[in-house]
Amino acid sequence: MARIDIPGPIDLFAVSVHLLTSSASERDIEAGELVQNIQGLPAGAFVVLGGDFNTGTRSEAAIQTLSSVLTTSVPFPVDQANLGNTNSTRSKPFDWVLVNSPLQALETGVTVGNNLFSHGLVVDTRVYTPIADLAPALAGDSDAPSMQHMAVVRDFALSGTPPQQPTVHVTAPNGGETWAAGSSQTITWAASGVTNVSVELSTDGTTFTTLSASTPAAAGQLAVTAPAATTTAARVRVTAVPAGTPSDVSDAPFTITTGPPPVGRVFLNEVLANEPGSDVTGEFIELVNSGSGDVNLSGWTISDAVMVRHTFAAGTVLRAGRALVVFGGAIGIPLGLSNAVAASTGALGLNNGGDTVTLASPTGVIDSVTYTSTIEGVSINRDPDGNAAGAFVLHNVLSTVLTSPGTRVNGLAF
Repeated sequence: MARIDIPGPIDLFAVSVHLLTSSASERDIEAGELVQNIQGLPAGAFVVLGGDFNTGTRSEAAIQTLSSVLTTSVPFPVDQANLGNTNSTRSKPFDWVLVNSPLQALETGVTVGNNLFSHGLVVDTRVYTPIADLAPALAGDSDAPSMQHMAVVRDFALSGTPPQQPTVHVTAPNGGETWAAGSSQTITWAASGVTNVSVELSTDGTTFTTLSASTPAAAGQLAVTAPAATTTAARVRVTAVPAGTPSDVSDAPFTITTGPPPVGRVFLNEVLANEPGSDVTGEFIELVNSGSGDVNLSGWTISDAVMVRHTFAAGTVLRAGRALVVFGGAIGIPLGLSNAVAASTGALGLNNGGDTVTLASPTGVIDSVTYTSTIEGVSINRDPDGNAAGAFVLHNVLSTVLTSPGTRVNGLAF
């Protein structure tokens, strides 16, 4: 434990720990000893506890014990894929940075480049983009031999230190989207150090109409109805109120149409159930949108014959003509593959001897495929590739390569 004389009248007590891997009960005993020590610190002091807890879940007994003196509840730090687990396969919450309630009240977002992480960042160099933001870190650092942990970063605005500048960033629509007039849409943003924001829409990129004069910045979104207009120059603006600054506008224009809206067509295009070797994080399921319109996948699920294996996060959109791949784990995602996410449950659980993969929206089943056998390292793929009507065949029937996650069978981008 270190006692740090930080600016201001309150000292910071920093505790670094490495809890035992032997059992959850042993970790709970150690957590109890930590609680006793923290309770003995000066009243009102700032306390931070960080390190490798070796915990298998966020509800483990040790975490419940620590909750008597530290804030252990959601929200937790996450990476760009909204995944908070920190072990090498990104399936368990090994690593923590916990603080007591006086310090928790001073939490502020972590800003790295143009990315804002409202409640802290889990650093996985394999999935973070652009990696230049983390220089001198390299994309492969989190995949180094014997690497077992991801870094956890949290920020706090202490009194007596320069305050973090408030920020507002429009995240959607941020350019290139298409709205159908009269359709239900969601405007989203990220904000830090801001209490309320106004939300405006422009159909010409210059003159803005107020959609909400004031809404809580922490909400991060506003449901709206697209206006009855035809334009290719629409933008939204989100502004801190009443200060009027900071403010942000869509990076590029988006389109509003009054004709029949473009229709998306999402389906299962490629499945690798029998990954090379024994690392099941390499299993993957590829979705393709062959339609003319973007499709919002928020709340959609991928299941095997046993259970739901992945739920798409809010705001996940599969653009027209594009592909998105779900891997068994973050470590299985090939370097440089940007249109991929890790299964939200930490595994896809595909059976080599046969299984059923089902894609479903909140209203029902979208697509399903059943296979009865596999070949190690060889996926099954639609033939023709990218065609929802195509039958599934072994990938090596279509190409000299055995799989093509995120690309067409010939290696070209969707």
